[in-house]
Amino acid sequence: MKLTDEELDSILDKAGLELAQPYDEKGKYLKGQYLFTRCKTCGTQAHYRLKYILDKNNIGEKVCRACYWTDWYADCRVLRDEAIQSLLSQGYSYNDLVKQGVMDERTALRLSQARDVAEENGFDLIDLISGKQPGDDLLLVKCRACGKQTLERPGDVVYGCTCKGKGPSVS
Repeated sequence: MKLTDEELDSILDKAGLELAQPYDEKGKYLKGQYLFTRCKTCGTQAHYRLKYILDKNNIGEKVCRACYWTDWYADCRVLRDEAIQSLLSQGYSYNDLVKQGVMDERTALRLSQARDVAEENGFDLIDLISGKQPGDDLLLVKCRACGKQTLERPGDVVYGCTCKGKGPSVS
């Protein structure tokens, strides 16, 4: 895909991103190519495929996974809280809901736990981004094999990088 710097900036701007790497001198970008970007909202730097950015732009979804997941967690929390309030108004007690597993007592991952999880799965932990509520943490990780930096939910880190430890180096 041939893009001028301005055309690429327009695509990234629509996604709420800016390029955090040098522009391609010839303006050639493959849709499967990873671009190193910075979110204009939260400042998180991560690699995203151009195709992914275009697809998310087409459906109006936030590209930045830090922004997307923190909003998603907040939306889920509202739904959960409404369901809990409904159950409480029906006569269930807080203890009943904890015993039944409707509510849990989990806390956010500590930095040392996040680092261990990242390292066990082939990543270096760059940052632990705390969610709005305990348990909503996100891990900014960098693949040791290919250098791609991505934002992952704690449960997704265990799948490792998409390069499976064999990918080309990402700049």
